[in-house]
Amino acid sequence: MLILTCDDGVFSKGFKALVRGALNVLSPEELLLIGPEEERSASSHSLTFFKPIYLYERKLKVEDMELKAFLTDGTPADNVIIALYYLLGGKEEDIIVLSGINRGANLGYDIHYSGTVSAALEASLKGGWGIAFSLAEYENPDYSTSEKVVSAFLKAFLKRLTRNDSFSTLRGKITLNVNIPSVPLESIRGISLTRAGRSIYRDRVILRVNPRGRKYLWLGGDYPWGEASEGTDFSAIRDNMISVTPIDVNPTWSGLLMNRDRELNEKLTETLREFLRDVWRELKEES
Repeated sequence: MLILTCDDGVFSKGFKALVRGALNVLSPEELLLIGPEEERSASSHSLTFFKPIYLYERKLKVEDMELKAFLTDGTPADNVIIALYYLLGGKEEDIIVLSGINRGANLGYDIHYSGTVSAALEASLKGGWGIAFSLAEYENPDYSTSEKVVSAFLKAFLKRLTRNDSFSTLRGKITLNVNIPSVPLESIRGISLTRAGRSIYRDRVILRVNPRGRKYLWLGGDYPWGEASEGTDFSAIRDNMISVTPIDVNPTWSGLLMNRDRELNEKLTETLREFLRDVWRELKEES
């Protein structure tokens, strides 16, 4: 069973695009749709412990189909836990989560704030697989390319799972953070294995007063960007490349891609590159 979730809300255009991408590969019966009833962006990896979480079942219309979807008033990470331990009975080793498609990029240090990334990471923390998808466009998102990217990733991913090779050793160790340029499919130049770049934030805290005279604060700021140095997710998006950043479940500095065992490090990195080459072949067939 494949779990599809998001942080923009179950009825968002991005989530429907994620569902369409998955339906190009799997049947509706193989998908479990769950997500927040409203946008929960920047909720990070927060969990709800001090109030009840309400669960609803609704119909989600995607193209000419009406699919069963579960809505909650919890966080994206809450939704993965509910899907795994309540709806699916807790089969941790089998969990596969696709999260997104986020409206706006999740590049650089944004991975620490992103509900989209955290939902995918929750799957990896439980020993499964998680892939987060984000479209690098906020104002006028067009998900047509991203939908095909999801299909290509899922096809290549499922084929890899049938092989008994080093790819299976990555389960429960990494989450893939995928950022997709906002361009037509024919304009995408390739897929790049990247590292998270350095984000630049211009945050603001605005003081306001409500009609009853009570002061309150509103957090805001300019849309973040970052240093597009070579090999970063920022440079990949700038160059119309799909950026795939592996996030190590172990946050210790000497994690997966900085492993002191150079031979192991190179083997696992090459495994990821082989997988991305598979995805690129699938994507070229989509076009």
